[in-house]
Amino acid sequence: MGNNLITIDKNIYESLEGELVKLRQRVADLEEKLYQQELEFNSLADNVPGMIYKFQLSNDGKISFPYISSRCRDFYELEPQEVKQNPDLMFEMVHEDDFAKLQEAIQISAQYQQKWESEWRIITQSGRTKWFYGISQPVAQANGDIVWDGCVIDISQRKLATEKLKQREALLEGMKNATSCLLTTQDYDKSINTALAEIGKATATDRIYIFQNYSDKLTQELFLSQRWEWVNDGINSEINYPLLKNLSYDNFSPFWYEKLSQGKSIITIEDESLIQGSRSIFVIPIQVKGKWWGFIGFEDYTTLRQWSEAEQSILQAFSMNLGSAISQRLDASRIATYEAEYKLRQLNQDLELRVKERTTTLAETETRLKRLAANVPGMLYQYQIYPNGDVRLSYISDGCHDLFGVKPEQILRNPDIINQMIHPDDVVGFDESVANSVKTLNKWEYEGRIITPSKELKWLQGFSRLQKQSDDSIFCDGFLIDITERKIAEEISQEKEQFLRNAYDGSEHVIFVVDVLEDNDFVLQGWNLACEHGTGMKSEDIKNKPLEEIFGEVKGKEIRQNYLNCVESNAPITYEERLNFGEHPRWWFTTLNPLKDVNGRIYRLVGTTSEITELKKAEQVIRSSEQNLRTLLDSVYDAIIIHDLKGNILDVNEQMLQMYGVNRDQVTQMSIVADLSSSDNPKEQFTQIIEKVMSGDSQLFEWKAKRPHDNSTFDVEVFLRRVTLNSQDIILANVRDISERKKVEAEIQAKQHFIQRITDSSPNTIYIYDLEKQQNIYTNHEIATILGYSRQQIQEMANNLFVNIIHPEDLPKVFSQNQKISTAKDGEIYETEYRVKQADGKYRWLYSRDTVFNRNEDGLVTQILGVATDITERKLAEIELQNTLHELKTTQTQLIQSEKMSSLGQMVAGVAHEINNPVNFIHGNLTPATQYTQDLLKLLELYQQHYPNPPEDIQEEIEAVELEFLKEDFLKMLNSMKQGTQRIREIVLSLRNFSRLDEAQFKAVDIHKGIDSTLMLLQNRLKAKPNFPRIQIAKQYSSLPPVDCFPSQLNQVLMNILANAIDALESQKSMSTPQIQIHTKLIDNNRIAIHIYDNGSGIPPQIQSKLFDPFFTTKEVGKGTGNGLSISYQIVVNKHGGNLSYKSTPGEGTEFIIEIPVNQTNN
Repeated sequence: MGNNLITIDKNIYESLEGELVKLRQRVADLEEKLYQQELEFNSLADNVPGMIYKFQLSNDGKISFPYISSRCRDFYELEPQEVKQNPDLMFEMVHEDDFAKLQEAIQISAQYQQKWESEWRIITQSGRTKWFYGISQPVAQANGDIVWDGCVIDISQRKLATEKLKQREALLEGMKNATSCLLTTQDYDKSINTALAEIGKATATDRIYIFQNYSDKLTQELFLSQRWEWVNDGINSEINYPLLKNLSYDNFSPFWYEKLSQGKSIITIEDESLIQGSRSIFVIPIQVKGKWWGFIGFEDYTTLRQWSEAEQSILQAFSMNLGSAISQRLDASRIATYEAEYKLRQLNQDLELRVKERTTTLAETETRLKRLAANVPGMLYQYQIYPNGDVRLSYISDGCHDLFGVKPEQILRNPDIINQMIHPDDVVGFDESVANSVKTLNKWEYEGRIITPSKELKWLQGFSRLQKQSDDSIFCDGFLIDITERKIAEEISQEKEQFLRNAYDGSEHVIFVVDVLEDNDFVLQGWNLACEHGTGMKSEDIKNKPLEEIFGEVKGKEIRQNYLNCVESNAPITYEERLNFGEHPRWWFTTLNPLKDVNGRIYRLVGTTSEITELKKAEQVIRSSEQNLRTLLDSVYDAIIIHDLKGNILDVNEQMLQMYGVNRDQVTQMSIVADLSSSDNPKEQFTQIIEKVMSGDSQLFEWKAKRPHDNSTFDVEVFLRRVTLNSQDIILANVRDISERKKVEAEIQAKQHFIQRITDSSPNTIYIYDLEKQQNIYTNHEIATILGYSRQQIQEMANNLFVNIIHPEDLPKVFSQNQKISTAKDGEIYETEYRVKQADGKYRWLYSRDTVFNRNEDGLVTQILGVATDITERKLAEIELQNTLHELKTTQTQLIQSEKMSSLGQMVAGVAHEINNPVNFIHGNLTPATQYTQDLLKLLELYQQHYPNPPEDIQEEIEAVELEFLKEDFLKMLNSMKQGTQRIREIVLSLRNFSRLDEAQFKAVDIHKGIDSTLMLLQNRLKAKPNFPRIQIAKQYSSLPPVDCFPSQLNQVLMNILANAIDALESQKSMSTPQIQIHTKLIDNNRIAIHIYDNGSGIPPQIQSKLFDPFFTTKEVGKGTGNGLSISYQIVVNKHGGNLSYKSTPGEGTEFIIEIPVNQTNN
C-alpha cells in the first residue's frame, strides 16, 4: 500500500466505531430534547402574563426581534411576524414623552452591559394608552452584536390605581387645606375664596362656584344667585355675569331643584353652562343647620371628567364642612352683635337720664313763664306809624324792664334804645320783617336777639297786628316776650335729637321703631341705616306699612306675635328669629324695649337686633364635629384610650369596651396598670415608657393586657402619644389585639426551625434569592461543605454571595433564568447549569432547579427557591467525552483522507507509469520518424527531378493522393504529434509531482512548482465554458528559498483552496472577468506566505466561523464532503507548524493566506 498506509487494530477500530454510533445517537436524542424544550418554551411563553422577547442590536446599528411571544397581539395589537419583519412598529407606538427616556435606557444598557429596566407608555393602533414595564439583561456576542432576552409586563392597571391613589391623596390634602382656611381665616369671603382655590388645585377642575338660595318676600318663590367662584388659568370668570343673579329655579333647571332639594348630588356629561360650554358637571347641595342653603358645582370644559366614588365622597364631605363653616360664621356674627347691642342699651340708658334731667329743667322754666305770663304777659306795647315815617310809642308795659333792662318811660322818650339793643346779626332781618309787615299790613311775627345794657343776650319773640287808620297812619299793638329759655331748651332738644340720630344711624346694629296702635296693631315707623343695608329696603319705604306686607304673611304673623308678647309682658323681651333678608336666610337675636306715654300706655316699641347666623352655624359645626369624632373613634379597628397625665381614663371608644369586656361606666373608674394589664408585664419598663411619652416621644411596644371580668390575658400592641386637646395635655393610646399574629408568628417560627433542620440535612445546596433586592437571603450549610468556605467567609460575602462565587461567564445565564422565573407560574421548574468558585480558586459545576417561592400583593414574583446539586464529576466526564469525540472525529477524518490520498496517489502513480512508457516510446520515435520522412520526401523529389514524366497510372495516383498537400501536411502532423506527446509528458510529470509518492517525509521543494503543477491539473476547470468566460490566473511570485514540507500534502491544500476559489467564481453567473490572484512572499528569514485571492461573492458572515469544521459544506449533495478546509487546516497548522487564515468581504471576494516555516528542523 506504500509508505502512507496506516494500519489500526481491528478491536480498536470496532470500539471507536461503536462509540461513534453512541455519540450519534446521543446527538439525535439531544436534538429531539431540544425540539421538545422549544415546544415547551413556546407554550410557556404564550401563557405567561408578560410578553417574552429576544431583542438584537447589530454592530451596524440595526435592530431586530429574532423572537417574540404571541402575547404581542394582546400587548401591541400586532402579530409577532409583523414585528419581526418591521421592528420599528413597536417603537413607533411609544408615547412621545417617553421615547427619549426609553432610547437612553437601551443605550446605557448596551454601553455598560448592565441590566435594562424601564417603564413607558404606548398608544396602540386602536387609540388605547397602555403602561408597560420591561426588564432584560444584555449579552454581548462574539461578532459585536448585543442581545437582550427579556420580558414586558402590562402595568396599566397598576399605574391607573397609583394615579387614582395620588389623585385621592391630593384631593384629601386639598380638602384639609380648604377646611383649615374655612376655620382659621377671619375674613368671611376671603376664607371661602381661599378654600375654593385649594379644592380647585386639588381636583384640577376648570371652575368651581357656589350659589345661594333665597325666597322672594312676597311670592315666596325660591331664587338663586352666584355668591363665590374660582376658575382655573385660561377660564373666563362668571362671578359678575348678570344672568347668574336672581335666577328662578323654574327658569334655570327644575331638574336641579328636584335633586338638590332632596339632598342629592348631580353629575352630568356633555352639558352646557350659561356662558361657557362645559363637558362635565358635578353639583353637590350645601346644607346649613339641616336646611338646603345652596349648592357648590365643579365644571370641566375640556375633558369628560369621570368622578370616582372616592372623589364624590371627599367633595361631599367638603360640602358639609363648607356648610358648617358658613353656619359658624353666622354664629360668630351673632355674638359680636349681642355685645354691640349691650353697649347700645347702656348708651340709651345714659341718654334717657340726660333727657329726663333736661326735661325737668324745661318744665320748671315753662312753669315760671306761665306764672309770669299770668301776671305780666311779656311787654305789651302800642305805637303808631304816620305817613311821613314818624313812629310814636303810645304804651309800653312794665315788663319792659324785665326784657330790656330799662324802664318803660325811657323807651317812650327814646324808642331808638330798643333798636340799639338788637343783635348786629339780626338788624337786617328785623328791619325787613317790619317793613314787609307795614307794607302788606300782615300780622308781624318775629324772633330775634337783643343785647341788654348789662350785656345779656336774650331771645325775644314779637307779635303785632297792624290796622290802617283813616288818616293813613298805621296803628300797631302787640307784645314781646322773652323766649330765651325756650331757645335754650330747643337747642338742648336739637343736640339730644342729633345725638340720638347719630347713635341711631351710626350704629352697626339694626335698630327699628314700631308704633303700637290703639287696637294693639303694629306698624313700622322706620329703621336705621344698618337695617337698610341688611334688608335692602329704605326706612321711608316701609313706614306705616303692615308687617305682613313687609315680611310676608307667615313671617309677618310671627313678628306681630313677638310684638304682642312684649306689650303684654309690659317689659323688655329678647328672642331669636330667622328672617330672609337678602339672598340667604339669617338668624337674628332681637331685643324689644317698650316706651310708655304719660298715661302709662305703651305707644312705641324700640327694637335692636344682631345677626347670629355664624354663631348658629358654629353651634351646628360643634355638634356635628363632636358626633363625627365619636363616630370616627367608634369606627377605628384599634381600641382607643384617652387618659390624663395622672393615668385617669377620660374616654374610650366602643372597640376598647369590646376588647376588654367592660362597659363605659366601669372603665372610667379603672386603672390601666392595675385593672387592664397582666401582672407578668415588667412594670419598670412601663415606667420608662411613660417617662419618654411625657417628654414628648411617642412609644410603640407590645404588652400583656387583661380582661377584668375573667382575668384572661391577651397580647396587644400599644402606641402612646402625648397630645393637647382643648388646652389640656392628655395621653392617647392606640391598642391593637395581636393575639392571632403572635400565634401565627410562633407557628411560623416552629415551621422555620423544622425546615431549617430539613435543609441542613440535605446533601444539596438550598437557597432563596430575592429578586427585588437582587441578593441571596438564605443558603444552607451544604454550600460551605461543597465549596470549602468557612461560615465567616460566607457571612462576609452575605448579600453578594452568588455574584462573588458564580463564574463571570455564567452570571448572565443565571440572571436571565431569574428574569424568566419572575414571570413563571407557581410550580414551574427552571433548570440550569453553571460554575461556582471554591475557596481554593478552582471551579465546580452545579445543577440547579429553581421555582417561585414568594409573591407580593400585586402577584409579582419576589423570591426564588432553588436546589443546587454538585455535578462536577459528571461535567468533567462529559467534557472528557466531548474532547475524545472531537479527537475521534479528527482522527477518523484524517484516516479517511489519508487512505483516500494513499489510494489516489497509487492510482495516479500507476496511471502515470502506464501512460509514461508508451508516450515516451512514441515521443522518442517521432524524431527519427520525422527524419525518415524528410529523407523519403527528398528521395521523392529526386525521382520527380529525374523522371518528370512518370507513367500515366503513377500520375493518376499522384493526383488521387494529392501528393503535394500530403508532403506538406504530413510533416505538420508529425510536429503536432510531438507537441501532444510533450503535453502528455508534462501532465504525467505534474501528476507525479502532485502525488509525490516518493516524498512522504519532509523535503525541501520549490513551492512555485507545486503551485504550477496544481494549476496544470485544474486547467480544464479554468477554460471558458458556455455562458461563462475563462478564469484568469495572475501569478506574482517572489524569490523564495526551498521550503521543507510534505509536498503531496501541501499540494492537497493548494488543490482544495484553488478548487474552492473556482467553485466560488462559477457560482457567480454574471461575472465578466473572473480572476484568481496568487502571490508568494518571504515574511522573514524562516517563513513564507502564499496568498490566493478570488474576486467572487465572498463568504457569508454567518458561516465564516464554521469554515474549518469537519463535514461542514455549503455545496450540493455529491459535490463535496465538507472536509477540504478542515484537512487543509490540519495539514498547515498541525503538520507544518504554520497558519491558515482568510479574509472575506461579502460582494468583494475572499483571500486565503497559507503561512509555513521555511525550515522544519524545529517543528
